[in-house]
Amino acid sequence: MKHKDEVKKAQEYEDYLKANTRFRNKESDEHRIEGFRKEFYQNLLDVKNREQMQQGLEPDNQVEPKEHSLEFNHVAVIMHQMGFLQAKLSNEQEDQLNDLYTLFKCNKDHKILAENLQNVLMVISGQRDEHLEVANDIQNGKWSSAGVYDEESGIFYLRQGEAQPIQNHFKLLRLNRLHQKKSQSAYAHKRAP
Repeated sequence: MKHKDEVKKAQEYEDYLKANTRFRNKESDEHRIEGFRKEFYQNLLDVKNREQMQQGLEPDNQVEPKEHSLEFNHVAVIMHQMGFLQAKLSNEQEDQLNDLYTLFKCNKDHKILAENLQNVLMVISGQRDEHLEVANDIQNGKWSSAGVYDEESGIFYLRQGEAQPIQNHFKLLRLNRLHQKKSQSAYAHKRAP
C-alpha cells in the first residue's frame, strides 16, 4: 500500500514538472519573441530617423512597422545591424538577400512592409510565432513558395509547417546572427568591470 502511494506521488510530481516546464518554455519563447520585436523596432526607428534627418526633418520617437515600408538599402541596413548580414557581403549572403525577395514574391526595387520583414527575420532566427501562421491547406514544404499575403492588410503570413524549410534555407543568415550575438555577449562580459 505504501509503495502504491509513493508511485502515485512520484507520478503526480512528474506530471507537475512536465506541465510547469511546458509553461516556462512557452513563457520563455514569448520573451524571446518580444525581445526580437523590440530589437527590430529600435533598428527600424534608427533607419527612419536617419532618413528623416537626411531630408532635414526632425526625427520621430515612434514608427509603426505595419505602416512603414522599406526600400532595399534599408532592408540591408536593418539586417546588418541585427547581425543577419556582415558588413561586406559574401556571394552566399547576397544570394540569401535575393532569396528573401523571392520569398516575399517581389523584386528588389519593391518596398517591403517592415512588419513582414520583422516576422520573416524572426522565423529565420529560430523563433516561431504561431499566432502569425495560417493553415497550410496546400501542404507546402518549399521555402520559395512559402507564405501568403493578406490582401487587405498586406501582411505576409507563413503557413503552418513552412517555418522549418525557411530556417533551413536561410541557415547562413541565422548563423551570422548567432555568431554576432555570441561575439557581442563575449565582448560585453570582458568589458564589464
